[in-house]
Amino acid sequence: MQTSLAEKAPFDVLALIFEICAEFSWRSPLRLGGVCRSWRSAVHRNPRLWSVVDVKSRRERHKAYFDRSGSYTLHLSVKKPDDIDEVEEVAHRVRCLTIPYFVDNMPEWGFPALTTLRCIHTDTGGPWVDMNQITTMRFPNLRHLEIVCTYPNPQCDDLPPLESLDVYPENESEWEATEAIIAACSASLVTLYIMGASHTEYQSKSPITLPKLRCLKIDTAEDIKDLPLDLRTPGLQVYKDANSNYEQLMHKDISSVTHLRLKRFEMVTFLTLSHSAQVLQLKFSFSVFLSVLEELKRNSSLCSRLECLEFHSDYLEKDEMAKAHQTLETFEWGGRVGMKPPTISDHWITEFPLHYVPERYQETMKKVVNLTEFTYAVKAYYSKYGARSNLDVPKTN
Repeated sequence: MQTSLAEKAPFDVLALIFEICAEFSWRSPLRLGGVCRSWRSAVHRNPRLWSVVDVKSRRERHKAYFDRSGSYTLHLSVKKPDDIDEVEEVAHRVRCLTIPYFVDNMPEWGFPALTTLRCIHTDTGGPWVDMNQITTMRFPNLRHLEIVCTYPNPQCDDLPPLESLDVYPENESEWEATEAIIAACSASLVTLYIMGASHTEYQSKSPITLPKLRCLKIDTAEDIKDLPLDLRTPGLQVYKDANSNYEQLMHKDISSVTHLRLKRFEMVTFLTLSHSAQVLQLKFSFSVFLSVLEELKRNSSLCSRLECLEFHSDYLEKDEMAKAHQTLETFEWGGRVGMKPPTISDHWITEFPLHYVPERYQETMKKVVNLTEFTYAVKAYYSKYGARSNLDVPKTN
């Protein structure tokens, strides 16, 4: 009886495939292990597959994950904050924790290995987060914090030195809390993402200087006309403005920015602020697309360091897309020596620097690395055992 190609796959190839599956679904080890004996063996021989755990599952199930993951650090999702007691025995191994909020009687034990904390709403909802519970003593190595709602006037005296922060203020008190949190970690912050959901009358109490900030992304609702925070960013290099205000940038201190991504603007005045821009990525209407090309070609002193200009086609109709391609086919920069031809596509072509990206995004990039390794492994495997078309899924034993 002929053995299927999948059954003959070496452990290294199966391990790479299964690790990618486990990153997308914590249930993958259980499902993959039920396919056949060889897969079950591969699953149990790789403790890293068991390091992503949903504590909402039955106690005996997440206990099995804790045991089978060996000494690997853990990525835990705790849907119900009262279940935090379930992770006490592995608290020293938790690297990433997702939880809606912390209960008032939060245990005193700490999380020495934790680098990423995500306090976000789940299907259970819950009260606001008490910043008094996020301390250096409890989370000494915390570097990335993602937080939705906090109590007004948060106390951030012992906040760990965060390197990246995601905040989602929805009203005036939450904007005030956001300002306090940013101010508390201003000396260490490298990456900041602000998503404002609705209009606010809040005005910044005082300027906040962020000397180490390198990446800033702002995504706000249409009725927010200006960012209610006064941020000073002397070393900013990556700025992404995804707001729905057509008239102006949410953040204007962009003179040092080298990589700039904008959407939906009806004005081209931002060009006068982009002194250091090397890469411009724009998601605009057709009329603004034409205006940007005209302004940059006419005045070579605008964005004088520009090397790459990309347009995204999301806001273009089919006929406008055709016209845009025709325009670019005959377009010449004239006085901009060495400038690459502008492009338009349904995706961004140039990748922005990754070393400013917080850990939870680095985890995503790790998948890309794994996929690359997996590709090489599969190519080597196919060259030895046969063509890809011969790959069969083994029958369940």
